[in-house]
Amino acid sequence: MLSDLRSGVQDFLADLLNVDVADIHPTAELQDELCLDSLQRLDLYTWLATRGVDLDTLPGDGPRTVAEAQEALDAADPASAPPPARTTPSAGPRPHVLRTPQLALRPVHPEYVPFLYDLAIREDVGWRWRFRGAIPDIETFEAGLRQGVLSQFVVVAAPSGMPVGTVGSYQGDLGRGTAHVAAAFVPEQWGSRLPIAAVDLFVRHLFQVWNLRKLYLEVPEFNYAQIASGVGRYFEVEGRLREHSYYDGRYWDEYVLAVYRTNIPGL
Repeated sequence: MLSDLRSGVQDFLADLLNVDVADIHPTAELQDELCLDSLQRLDLYTWLATRGVDLDTLPGDGPRTVAEAQEALDAADPASAPPPARTTPSAGPRPHVLRTPQLALRPVHPEYVPFLYDLAIREDVGWRWRFRGAIPDIETFEAGLRQGVLSQFVVVAAPSGMPVGTVGSYQGDLGRGTAHVAAAFVPEQWGSRLPIAAVDLFVRHLFQVWNLRKLYLEVPEFNYAQIASGVGRYFEVEGRLREHSYYDGRYWDEYVLAVYRTNIPGL
């Protein structure tokens, strides 16, 4: 991306979206008009942070427009930008990290089961996730909660400790060095940077703790648009199952994505 610390948000977004800077109007909404997906918003947040913007001062769902992002950049002190990440290998093993200032990954203790059940059957979440809108009874849900699971956490927001989602890995095949990953979050967090940050933290945890080569994600067509910009950078498309899943009167394709260890910087 652009390296000039004085370059504006319009320049950055034009570079990100591969369009002319004249096409990036200051009043344009980042999500509804420019159609930034989750990973492109993460790129924007990262770019702002490297220029001294304190992300914790942004609204929970981030800046809404180009102008709001520019205002955050104008108010930032470039001298407060974090130093570049060190690439020198550490002398010894590193502790595994399950928290950031923004969130924490917590084991699935019994007190979180009601939250996970409600998340799975929510009208605005359930059809995108595991049951595709079907509603199991609580006993069936709880019995299958750990079936085939390699690792699973509840995502809680900091500092409140309120559960906001879940991340999990299943079908681990340590002989082949592969596993599958899934995640779900409450709608209130969909526009924020928290879901991507939680998945990134979880993926790093998996690669650090287990000798895995790559992680698969099975993403239905109606979810793929949220992360499509990440192909070739964060993941590879390894397959597309035609008309694989039924929902709401039609069959949808399903993408098989793979996150390679080599896709993750710093590992």
